[in-house]
Amino acid sequence: MKALTRAWRCQRLLDESVCTSIREIAEEEAVNRSCICRILPLTLFAPDIVECIMDGRPAPGLPKSLKPVPM
Repeated sequence: MKALTRAWRCQRLLDESVCTSIREIAEEEAVNRSCICRILPLTLFAPDIVECIMDGRPAPGLPKSLKPVPM
């Protein structure tokens, strides 16, 4: 859930032209560029998969390593 939240925040920074590159986002978020490159594709998940992850349910089609961890 944390990665999804961060990914959508980064996407919003791009959409609103606050940042114009991954480097700028990494500086804004105080993380390494590779971290941004790994999480940004999470914004491309289908809405039903995002909903499953946020609800803590197993998402169909996701590898076991990406299934949510119980709180």
